Amino acid sequence: PILKRALKSDKIKIAIPIVVLSILLIGLFVLFNQASKRRYEEQVARAESYLEAESYQEAIESYNKALRMNKDKWDEDVIALAEAYAGNYNYDKALETLREYYIRSDSVLLKEKIVDISCQKLDYEYQQVISRGNKFFSNEEYDKAIDEYEKAKTIKGRETISYQKIAESYVAKGDYERAYKEIADGIVLTQNENLKKTLSRLEVELGLIQYNKCIEEGTEYIQQEKYTEGIKKYEEAIKQVPTAERAYVRLGEAYIQLEWYERTVALMQTALTNVRRATSLQEFLEIAARVG
Repeated sequence: PILKRALKSDKIKIAIPIVVLSILLIGLFVLFNQASKRRYEEQVARAESYLEAESYQEAIESYNKALRMNKDKWDEDVIALAEAYAGNYNYDKALETLREYYIRSDSVLLKEKIVDISCQKLDYEYQQVISRGNKFFSNEEYDKAIDEYEKAKTIKGRETISYQKIAESYVAKGDYERAYKEIADGIVLTQNENLKKTLSRLEVELGLIQYNKCIEEGTEYIQQEKYTEGIKKYEEAIKQVPTAERAYVRLGEAYIQLEWYERTVALMQTALTNVRRATSLQEFLEIAARVG
């Protein structure tokens, strides 16, 4: 019995230090975890303040440190880190970070953020290309401007501004037909009302250009006494813009040279119904009526 008591006493003596040591280790572990959690929370708070202040580089460094401290729940930190990269216009790094962590977790939040950052990247690249095109346009380097605007179309094919800018560049070059085609192509893809209004304006411009061209060609023919050809050109001009006065006047002059007075009177009467404020047409009508 004495031996048993001695052995029992020795076991208790051995067990007590082990228990005490275990309690101390558990306590140290808890304290260490609490300290680590506090340091992590302070780091995240620091990163959030940098992000809110748009100090993106500092935010990037702080969030990276926070992610090294916390290897379990990091969805929100990764998303914030991606936003910091995006704030620095480093969209590729933002997407690389999101995809790296998405592979590990298959998180819906990370997947949604990948889509969001991808859209931001497209918007940024689009605006950069448009900006370069605008700079070329301001410098009257219209071909280079068109090249940039065409690149913008490959990034976002349904954005109307690309078509509008290309058309403006062609108009600046005096190429109304290509401007018209560009806007027409844009309408097919976008059905945009503003593009439709632009198309209507270009139709008027094209009509006026063709109108003036016909009058110039008609005048050249008349000067060469090629009356048949000249008259056809004036008539073509009237069809292009029936509400403008000049073609009627030129055609009336040609009729009078040919002594076609009745035709002149009939032409002027038609013109007066189509053209507003046509004082010269009224004078022409009176002259033709007297002579005829």
